[in-house]
Amino acid sequence: MTARFEIQLACAKLMTMDIASSSDPRVSVWLLDPTSGDDEDMIFVGQTEVIKDDENPHFEAQITVEYSVDADEDVIFRVDDINDGDSDEDGTFLGQASIKAHELARAAPTETTIECKLVNKKWGGKR
Repeated sequence: MTARFEIQLACAKLMTMDIASSSDPRVSVWLLDPTSGDDEDMIFVGQTEVIKDDENPHFEAQITVEYSVDADEDVIFRVDDINDGDSDEDGTFLGQASIKAHELARAAPTETTIECKLVNKKWGGKR
């Protein structure tokens, strides 16, 4: 059985990766079934727009997450610094955060802030 919800994202205190200005962040959202044990099995859900020069962005994009209720999937948020000229898959990896889909779904009907700390670790997802 599947369920769905919509999310809108914001970040706070992102690292500055650009020399002359703040980062240009974009968040991509992925699903991972933790029983797979392989980051290569992540499923791309959607992404926000890029916001220029902002370490505390509030994104306009609404992302619909459809997940398997029985699979206990993780929702992964990958944050990249996207510069002019970067392709859709390029960018400097700033970090990632995750939360269980069912936990996020419970909070989705209301405006809820869920704090997810970014960890800067090796990224295994592919599109």
